[in-house]
Amino acid sequence: MKLFLIRHGQTDWNVQGKLQGHSDIPLNAEGISQAERAAQIYERFQIQEILSSDLQRAKQTAQILANHWKIQSFEHDPRFREVHLGEAEGISRDLIKSNYGEKFYDTWASSDPKDFHVQFPQGETRREAAERFLEGLRQSASSSVLAIVSHGLVLKSVVSIFVDTVSSPFWIQNLTALECEWEKDQLKLLALHQIP
Repeated sequence: MKLFLIRHGQTDWNVQGKLQGHSDIPLNAEGISQAERAAQIYERFQIQEILSSDLQRAKQTAQILANHWKIQSFEHDPRFREVHLGEAEGISRDLIKSNYGEKFYDTWASSDPKDFHVQFPQGETRREAAERFLEGLRQSASSSVLAIVSHGLVLKSVVSIFVDTVSSPFWIQNLTALECEWEKDQLKLLALHQIP
């Protein structure tokens, strides 16, 4: 199955460098503009079906894409949410490094799946979030070209399980589309697309 994993548009917390996790933050004006640009640029992929996280920044992005691509409706599923960051939600990366230590932060932010067991108090691990996401993907497998609008950290965690992102690191900016092939419970990353 051809699959596009798309990160939501920009929010005010993205600009402020705050971790969002499950906090339900809406798109800002730039995020709406990014989604509108992405809808035009990514139209060539001929996406036929959209799923999204149930958090409003992902739902808003998915709605803009669906409207432009003339997709009548889309489903939102909490399994496609961002990693739950517990006490770290709403806090800047610099403050997290100060509060938890640089080593903890570097391990938590690592692209190496062996580090996906690290979590903030009252949060979930990246491994737990990736497994939740993959469960949703397995149950949503489609014969059409599918897009899932989700969140940067959970998308990077999912991809890192299947692709060596340690030796080939990448950043998932707002409205990045990861073009993938999903077959026999395996994810293959084909290309990374970004909007200007």
